Amino acid sequence: MKWLAALGKGKVCYFPGPLTLARQKELVSNYKSILSDLGIPFIMIPEFVFCGSQARDAGYEEEFLKVKERNVELLRRHGVTKIITNDPHSAYTFGHEYSIEAEHVLVTLQEHRRKLEARFSGKADYIESGVLRNKLGLTKEGRAVVQAAGFSLGKQAPWPILPRMMISRGIFPSSASSCWIGVWSLCLLKCW
Repeated sequence: MKWLAALGKGKVCYFPGPLTLARQKELVSNYKSILSDLGIPFIMIPEFVFCGSQARDAGYEEEFLKVKERNVELLRRHGVTKIITNDPHSAYTFGHEYSIEAEHVLVTLQEHRRKLEARFSGKADYIESGVLRNKLGLTKEGRAVVQAAGFSLGKQAPWPILPRMMISRGIFPSSASSCWIGVWSLCLLKCW
């Protein structure tokens, strides 16, 4: 997009994604703290709450294009040239439909993993989302971040058996691991 080239080096925007904004507001604070602790300057745009991917996926192309046009104007007005998001759907949509640099927060954390403190110990079962793996190609980043946090990785059931196990067992698999970490839009963490 021409407006991106004209901006030169611009601002980074942290975009939590619609599910995180609506259902997990404490995660917004957590991610903001993490990005700040890593020394990543960023802004948030309050009017920027939806990338439009869900509208497009539901067949509402015209609505998607309206959302995209509004968002592109917001990004331009705020001088944003890069988006960091914890929502894999938004990361994909911004990067492929908006032609703006966009990365999932796992990429950011993996790139800065040497700055992460190993605050945990024990074994963790790590489960990635299909969007991270299939659309964004992120298969190693999440595991690197979990290990940088101090966990050793447990075994993972083959996909799609694992989600079925999670549903049948009420989300959390019973295993010898002390922690289960799943990476979706809402980024679940359960340690006991």
